[in-house]
Amino acid sequence: APAGGEDDPEESFVRLQLQSRVREVITTLPSHYRRTLTMRALEDSTYEEISAELEVPVAVARLWYCRARKRFRQAFVDTIVARRNVPAACIAMGGDIAELIEGTLVSAERNRVEGHLAACDVCRQTEDELRSTAFRTPTRATLLGLGVLGFPPKVAQHAVGAHGWTGAPSQPAVAGM
Repeated sequence: APAGGEDDPEESFVRLQLQSRVREVITTLPSHYRRTLTMRALEDSTYEEISAELEVPVAVARLWYCRARKRFRQAFVDTIVARRNVPAACIAMGGDIAELIEGTLVSAERNRVEGHLAACDVCRQTEDELRSTAFRTPTRATLLGLGVLGFPPKVAQHAVGAHGWTGAPSQPAVAGM
């Protein structure tokens, strides 16, 4: 098999590790956040559609999506950093590195994080790993490609056709805020 292709054993191994990590992280989210994230990020549902489906006000649907993205990102970053034996300062730096990559780090903190990255091999490795794993949010490409979540039938059919995913659809129950 050609290196880097779909049949490349190393690529397959990395994909399986990432799939496992994303599954682990997604299960830490409350069911209403999982459902909101699925509807918005995977199904392209509007906030109005999410609101109607989950029987909550539109403002709550927006809030849940924002919180779900933030929780997913932080939990994903934490799993990346925690699986290595790194100093406490570098563990704490994980979220800041993620925000730097994502472009959401406040400018006052940017110099501090960039300075730390320039001097710390451990955090540069974390940065490289985060950049290479599409950690920012569970995007459609990431989750469909990994087959991580259950989908309503129309999305599942698309996923099977486009990505070879064969998981069973699921509809997580909605819990309170």
